[in-house]
Amino acid sequence: MSEKKPGKAGKRALAGIVMGLLGKGIRYGYKCDDRIRANLDGIGDEFTIKLMVNPVGPAMLFGKKDGVVFSHKCEIDAVADITLAFKGIDGAFKMFTGQMGLSAGYAQHRFTVKGDLYKVLSIVRIMNIVEAYLFPKMLAKTLMNPVPKRQVNMLRFYGGTLFSK
Repeated sequence: MSEKKPGKAGKRALAGIVMGLLGKGIRYGYKCDDRIRANLDGIGDEFTIKLMVNPVGPAMLFGKKDGVVFSHKCEIDAVADITLAFKGIDGAFKMFTGQMGLSAGYAQHRFTVKGDLYKVLSIVRIMNIVEAYLFPKMLAKTLMNPVPKRQVNMLRFYGGTLFSK
């Protein structure tokens, strides 16, 4: 019997959910993890980052404005200081489901980056820290080396990510 694979619509829906969790994780991580706070503060006080899947989405915008970290869904043509654009839903799906890490995805040309390289490196560090909280340790070891240490309990991070405003 063959295993049923998710179609494009299912992959897009899952990518949108994971993008939302990632954005909420960054917002909550800013409150409880010193490294996330330091990296976001190092970028500046007024910036936006767009994470999107070409050609039709989903897309998420996150950043910092007036000292407040924000994240929300956005249109694919929204303007941002930094853009991380996945070339297709298949590559995005692999990275969002933990089948491939950011570094492997970049090495395989699964996404493009537009913006200041210094700021992009900070964003990658932030995403690695958030992924270390969101993924179980065994899976995180396959995605990144070394795995960033957690400063707060993983369950507390999940709760804060899901239920904080």
